[in-house]
Amino acid sequence: MINEKKLKKRVEDVIDQIQIHNKHYYVKDTPVISDFEYDALVKELEYFSQTYPHLVPADNPLKKVGGEVSIAFSKVKHRLPMTSLSNVYSIDACFDFDRRNRSLLQKELGRVDAISYVAELKIDGLAINLHYEKGLLVSAVTRGDGVTGEEVTQNICQISNIPRSISCLKSLDVRGEIYMEKSKLESINRERNLRSEPPFANPRNAAAGTLRQLDPSVVASRGLKFFLYLVVDAEIFGHVTHAEALSWAEELGFPVNSSRQILTDITQFPELIQSLTIQREELSFDIDGIVLKVNELAIQDVLGATAKSPRWAIAYKFTAEEVKTIIREVLFQVGRSGVITPVALFEPVEVSGVMVSKATLHNQDFIDQKGLGLGDEVLIKRAGDVIPEVVMVAHRAPDHLPIVTPSHCPICLTPLIQDETQVAIICPNVTCSGRLKASLFHLGSRYALNIEGLGEKLVDQLVDQKLVQDPWDIFSLSTEQWGSLDRLGEKSISSIVLELSNCRQLPLERIIYAMGIKLVGEKTAQLIVQQLEEWQDLFLMSKEAFEAINGIGAKTADILVDALLLLKPKFEFLHSIGFRMKIERHQLSGLFLGKRFVVTGTLPSYTRKAIEKLISDHGGEVRATVSKSTDYVVAGDSPGSNKEKAILLGVPILNEDTFLDLLKETKL
Repeated sequence: MINEKKLKKRVEDVIDQIQIHNKHYYVKDTPVISDFEYDALVKELEYFSQTYPHLVPADNPLKKVGGEVSIAFSKVKHRLPMTSLSNVYSIDACFDFDRRNRSLLQKELGRVDAISYVAELKIDGLAINLHYEKGLLVSAVTRGDGVTGEEVTQNICQISNIPRSISCLKSLDVRGEIYMEKSKLESINRERNLRSEPPFANPRNAAAGTLRQLDPSVVASRGLKFFLYLVVDAEIFGHVTHAEALSWAEELGFPVNSSRQILTDITQFPELIQSLTIQREELSFDIDGIVLKVNELAIQDVLGATAKSPRWAIAYKFTAEEVKTIIREVLFQVGRSGVITPVALFEPVEVSGVMVSKATLHNQDFIDQKGLGLGDEVLIKRAGDVIPEVVMVAHRAPDHLPIVTPSHCPICLTPLIQDETQVAIICPNVTCSGRLKASLFHLGSRYALNIEGLGEKLVDQLVDQKLVQDPWDIFSLSTEQWGSLDRLGEKSISSIVLELSNCRQLPLERIIYAMGIKLVGEKTAQLIVQQLEEWQDLFLMSKEAFEAINGIGAKTADILVDALLLLKPKFEFLHSIGFRMKIERHQLSGLFLGKRFVVTGTLPSYTRKAIEKLISDHGGEVRATVSKSTDYVVAGDSPGSNKEKAILLGVPILNEDTFLDLLKETKL
């Protein structure tokens, strides 16, 4: 019989790891695992989501793209989400991609049209969206979390090969990659070494770090470059294929990589891979694979996209590389739930310019399965030019020492236990300082209170100096107490005090999530709040009331009742110090509940974004492409293939006026 408690624990561990690595890659620009290892975690979560959907929270990382948005720049919502590509690592997976495309076409259209592909170099840089109005560049926004990015227009204007003006006078969005050439990185790192500054690990990190500079003159000095890879809504400009759109963009003055090739059949791909793999080292910039895109735009529309990735494109990543190093030490870290995680410290080894010094060993089962020991020489796999995972023992050390999880907590010395429902070993001491530190990290995390500046060193000081006994104690600290901490000047103190003050305006759902209640993620917190009129109602909810909420099961309901009983004084304390804990309604009504819309073309009075917001505000779902399940298409001028597909499938088509009439009629 399958032990669902163990599975649930593994799901939680996988989600935690993905969220941590998203922050390292997208926000800190310092990835700590390989793309291959990251993709393995994502595929494991996808397996759980498909096989045991009731164990995977609705707000899991599969629904998100990218990382956090820095507060150093203005936040801008993308008109269309900037999704990321699914990665594959074998030729067979590319053939599977082609078979899935053909199968979906057969299902949706009852026929399989000829599919050609455009193969493009996957440049290792930072994605950007450029927006032009009346021929002028007006904004540049990074991918961010896929929905909202950082507005970096002033910095983008320092990149010489990005046109400030073009001959196209229509509203135009294009997307591409900001990158740094290898020779430029070497030059910059020589200068940084002379100034005793740490060198950039690789061109991708250098490009990302440069684009986030607050001083545009620094950006100008670092010689960043740009390659365009997508014309958004290319059909509006009369294009039938992706290749045509790229050539048109080239004519407008955009730099487009010349190594792209059209494949009339997927069987041509292996030969191309072999050729480009040989040429890879000769390129002036880093690539970590090849992107395959369906060429026909109408077929792209039919294939559509998931919440994270387009179905019509994949990234083939180059074969993983293996590097040898030695395990010198293993540290055992304590998580907020008490889970003990072993982390191997390696003899530093260079992996494509990155000095690797540590990696997680997950748990004792992983260690035993690999037969790992201190002093062993191990193979570590890397893909995507970042950090690897331990693959296997290459040579066992003569003085090999087995790695064994300690019997007592490395922080508080409490005897560790293994719950029979879990794989992991846990520290049961709820007052363990290690657990407190991890809980304080959770409190300040993005989807909780999002406290900028509450980093590892600051958390260590707060706990080690016993300034906090509970994560929420940080709201009771005086300016003098903040000032007693090392390396925290007046400016830093003012900044974090302001951050804490701003937290008082956060909605109730964020406070609930920040409490760290077991099994209560962001989505569950949102579902609960929608049942309340004011925050005090939270404590009047019975187990039956929680269970009645679609998406909350009996186990979570039990946990909520018990947890809220204990947490009530904490909520009252927060209210007493000015926390509003307001309730935000996520929709105006359920008028379009269960209805799926596609908005396409240029509307006379409303932007597409405004129409999409009206649909969402009234409970409807907005999709990017038309399918049999679409209820309505709202179409303006130059609607492209979505309107044609709606006619083919018999989906009702509304113009702006008939949509507004529908809204009025539905309200009645």
